[in-house]
Amino acid sequence: MPDSSPPDSRQRSRDSAASPWRLWAWGTMLLALLTVSMLLAQPDAEGARRLIRLTARLSLVLFLLAFVASAWWRRWPGAMSAALMRQRRQVGLLFATSHACHAVGIACLAMWADPALWAELTPQLSRWIGGAGYVAVALMALTSFDAAVHKLGRARWQALHRVCGHVIWLVFVLSCLKRVGAAPVYALPLLLLVGAMLWRQWPLRREATLRPLP
Repeated sequence: MPDSSPPDSRQRSRDSAASPWRLWAWGTMLLALLTVSMLLAQPDAEGARRLIRLTARLSLVLFLLAFVASAWWRRWPGAMSAALMRQRRQVGLLFATSHACHAVGIACLAMWADPALWAELTPQLSRWIGGAGYVAVALMALTSFDAAVHKLGRARWQALHRVCGHVIWLVFVLSCLKRVGAAPVYALPLLLLVGAMLWRQWPLRREATLRPLP
């Protein structure tokens, strides 16, 4: 769900005919099974926190793939970047599914955790920031279809996805920043997020041209 123009409609039609939403469908099924199995195996606050951590990491990977898809293809056109461009809509929707499972974990944590622990883990500012991220995810998911592009117009569609993508990126960055002091391992996803943003913003060479998807 990045902000560049949608792939060629004829190519999308061929891909859909060969594999209509297969990646998203299988990924969603696996995520649902994972969520249910983890919560049934450990139906307590710690089990919910394990699910939250796992889905946060999965969501980050899926978001980064969708976030850099266009930049990767524009700079290094090839089989892998073209394949990601063709599947980026499904990758973006799979990110939304993963974050929905993340929300299930948060809801279970709210039910199962001691009120003091819940208040400590979810201060008011974090709730507002996370809520803004979920609004952006919902807007991008709901408009990730051809009908939405036609209804909004390509310029407005691109602007919406650009803004929402940057909001989600900022939510991930803030989430890493608040943890990196206590857990330096969060410096790695933070560096990946910053690198992805720089990659997207780095100007193309003037003579560079975008080849059509194979």
